[in-house]
Amino acid sequence: MEKVLEKFKNLFKGEECLKRHGMFLLLLLLPALAGGMCYVIDKDTPKEIVIPVLIITLVLLLLSIVPAFFLNGFAVDFFKSRIKSKVGLPKLDGEMFMKGLKVFPLQLYWGLLCGVLCLIGMSIPFALIIGGIVNMKSDPVLLILGLILFLVFYFLLIIAFLILAPFFNYIYLTFIEDFVYRGEYFNPMTLVYYIKTVFKDTMITMLKFLLASMIINMIVQTVVMIVVFFVGIFATFIGAATSGNSESIITPVSVIIMIPVCTLAVLVHSYTYSMISFAAGDAYIDIYKEKIRLPDPLDNQENPQQDDGWNNNLSI
Repeated sequence: MEKVLEKFKNLFKGEECLKRHGMFLLLLLLPALAGGMCYVIDKDTPKEIVIPVLIITLVLLLLSIVPAFFLNGFAVDFFKSRIKSKVGLPKLDGEMFMKGLKVFPLQLYWGLLCGVLCLIGMSIPFALIIGGIVNMKSDPVLLILGLILFLVFYFLLIIAFLILAPFFNYIYLTFIEDFVYRGEYFNPMTLVYYIKTVFKDTMITMLKFLLASMIINMIVQTVVMIVVFFVGIFATFIGAATSGNSESIITPVSVIIMIPVCTLAVLVHSYTYSMISFAAGDAYIDIYKEKIRLPDPLDNQENPQQDDGWNNNLSI
């Protein structure tokens, strides 16, 4: 686990460390505010509060598209800097937005592909569950079988995601080297090639960071829940006192108090998740550089026939 700790330490090294982490937090702020607004709504929230909050949340989600692409580009610059063996976070600049846009089609393709495969895989238990609901009185066995298969398929999908997801990093890393789209990046067999090449190293790295993420998230989740719980109690009392109704749980005043706290909770979770992802990505880059990456094209200018070396080296 020494290497895992080193990867986390590297996130807080380099030039302008505090400033760059602060700028990264600013990029997360608007999406976190949108998420925080969602958390203050539940079944007990009065309609006169729900509608304005939903409208504001929708507006914030639409506005969050811009920082989302900046965050995408921020990740690109982070991984490119790690490929060059730099430490710390990258400096925020305007080009990150365009980089985020360039890498989005690749992410969208693989996201949709995974979504379609998941829907196909879950179609059988869903069909059994629906059939069981329709025939519940005459034959409840279908419903029970559907629920059991749903849990089994769901568990298997989680395992499959944990195994396959790390190998997408190598497609992503290869692409951001020059931002040139190639057919290999959209070929599922490319993942098979990477699995054959670096399965053991990748799985060991994934399991180490999975354990680290579970520990970190457990600590963060516990602290955040305690803070939100006590602030929630305080907001309830203040709301009831200002409304003059002791039975009123959620009032405009209590909502105003809870929004910043929920936003902070989402911000902390987003920041924690990002740092874990960056640290894990840094470890995958070590594998990529050692066993997958081709020499920089600029190093091969004297040998033009190797320009298509990616295809020559990738035999699937």
